[in-house]
Amino acid sequence: MENRIRVGIVDDHASYREGVAFALESEPDLLIVGEGETAHDAFRLARDHAPDVLLLDVNMPGGEINAVASIASHCPSTKTVMLTVVDDKDEVRSAIGKGARGYLLKGISSSELVSTIRLVNDGGSYVSPDLAVRLFMGVHGRE
Repeated sequence: MENRIRVGIVDDHASYREGVAFALESEPDLLIVGEGETAHDAFRLARDHAPDVLLLDVNMPGGEINAVASIASHCPSTKTVMLTVVDDKDEVRSAIGKGARGYLLKGISSSELVSTIRLVNDGGSYVSPDLAVRLFMGVHGRE
């Protein structure tokens, strides 16, 4: 298929990373172009393989949030989506503020992940609904 969405996956847990890759490989419009486990790997993957969407874990070695900022600055065509267990609203704000286009919690369904990749690739942004509500409530001083 032409015009496939090029996806990179960076997570320091190999079994999780491999599971995500397995789930995405069954989608005819997605192509896995590389994997890694550190913030350095994330930047290298973005620079060398130019994925359209790069999935990043928040708790990976090497400073994941700094990787988001570096990728946004040096590889602006690569859109980053955080895929993590960290549901802290400050982490969400930091990631989005540094250039992440999405923030998802691990445990989401494959279909939600695929939909988010497609949405972000098309220029949209996405934050898991529960996190979005918490962010909104925090902005309005109700937390």
